Amino acid sequence: MISSRSFSRCGRPTLALLASRCLCAGATSENSGIIDKPKFQQGRSVGGNEREYFYFIDHQGQLFLDDTKIKNFVTCFKDKVFLRFFFRRLKANDTGRYVSEFPFYSPCGEEINFVHCDDLPVVFSQLTMGNESTTTTSTTSNTTQDPPPTRRARRSSSSQGDVPQLWYGSDNHQVLNVDFEPSSLFMLPGTGRVYHAAPERLGGIGLIKSSLAIEFGKSFVYEEAADPEVDYPVGFRFQETVHRLDNKFAKHFLYED
Repeated sequence: MISSRSFSRCGRPTLALLASRCLCAGATSENSGIIDKPKFQQGRSVGGNEREYFYFIDHQGQLFLDDTKIKNFVTCFKDKVFLRFFFRRLKANDTGRYVSEFPFYSPCGEEINFVHCDDLPVVFSQLTMGNESTTTTSTTSNTTQDPPPTRRARRSSSSQGDVPQLWYGSDNHQVLNVDFEPSSLFMLPGTGRVYHAAPERLGGIGLIKSSLAIEFGKSFVYEEAADPEVDYPVGFRFQETVHRLDNKFAKHFLYED
């Protein structure tokens, strides 16, 4: 039986060996992700024409300026063109600046946009069935596709064929996508959080938005006598097939008392 019984059930889940788990020092649920330090000044010039900006991605996949006091659907970025541009360029912070506080950045000409997040930078918010324009979590009709140039991404609907797609980069728009791979799903016992493979440049793992994770939770399969509070599911029922889960992401999680 695949189990997490060796972990402390009352511990706090964190990602090990993965820099993309970025609930940073100074960022808590109480302060809505704001890193309150004077050095993080929006639009500050750092030499020449280069300017720094700071952003936050919440657990729903919404993007905000980091110093936005109230973070919700009203104050998040919604322009699809901007979101696609921003997330296509998002990558691990290799600038040597603010690496511990902002593990990612998205360069834009003379602007350097530093990013931290509530959990992971990739949050999958919608699942579409191949060429279908409908989703399991949204009724939005905006389905234009222009994904990033990764090995899992596809550039047009016709090239995707019947392969289901997971979308990220926005809470309600279809911005960027990867092929849905049921066998890569991983549910962390005791938390209800579900993860899926993501572009390697962003750590290779993404979070499933909570509303979609609830739907996925109905399809997980456990071994006989398993306890969902401590045992990993071993299968996922999708399109009349039970897909065996590889649970490869289990190695990234540790529990701290």
